[in-house]
Amino acid sequence: MGEQDWRVITTGEPALTALTALADQARLRPDIHGRLGLTPGEPFVLATFHPTSFDAAPPERQVEVFLQALDGIRSAIVLTAPNPDPASALFLARYRAYADAHPRVRLHHSLGTQHYYAAMAQAQYMIGNSSSGIWESASLRLPVVDIGPRQQGRVHGNNVLHCALEPQAIAAAIARATDPALRASLDGKNPYVRPDTLALIVARIVRGTVLSLREKEFIASSRVLGNSELYTMLRHILPNCIAPLTVLATSMFGWVILAESALSFLGLGVPPPAPT
Repeated sequence: MGEQDWRVITTGEPALTALTALADQARLRPDIHGRLGLTPGEPFVLATFHPTSFDAAPPERQVEVFLQALDGIRSAIVLTAPNPDPASALFLARYRAYADAHPRVRLHHSLGTQHYYAAMAQAQYMIGNSSSGIWESASLRLPVVDIGPRQQGRVHGNNVLHCALEPQAIAAAIARATDPALRASLDGKNPYVRPDTLALIVARIVRGTVLSLREKEFIASSRVLGNSELYTMLRHILPNCIAPLTVLATSMFGWVILAESALSFLGLGVPPPAPT
């Protein structure tokens, strides 16, 4: 982004902390197969592929190569609709036609966050170019065949197998993704997850606020008046730290709701009929 290194603080993603803790429970959702239109226990592959505007290949070529790759998959395929990017209408039309012609393919416009995570947790592997293959998949120990340049250059776990938008390269990556040795080697470590993420974010915001406040004139005036450092901190600095922390809490409130709903979905939330 052009910033100097000392200005950038790596904290991790708070929303992924809960996902890591819930990964094992998500694998125990037997009802997810019914939601996906599959028979209970049926092996399946999760496929999510979006148009890439900066790919040298035109959209027609992108979707054609991707569907050719799906031809070689013998398991059931849960295929999700593309993002509303340029050429998404073309992709969706081709997906609908492909699903109609192949009974093993289940096309879903949207699974919702909870069902999508449960599908990721129980899939054999994931194929496509979705950012979820970079962010969430490592926590769920899910092998990912990442196709094309859409996600290249991003930090990722050892579960991600990058390959070019070429049939042979994709076939080779699929062979690696289905290797039991790869699945056994995945430890669930996610480069976007830190156990102290939230504490680190709060600490850095408070520190930055304090460093800014200590240069203000009213702090200098408090010192000139002979007030102690403790008095100045309690009377002037700490109250002024409330505003940025309030903004942080508000911005994270949605993630709290999502985490709570995920717990309830997995049977770990407040039991009914108690309100949550």
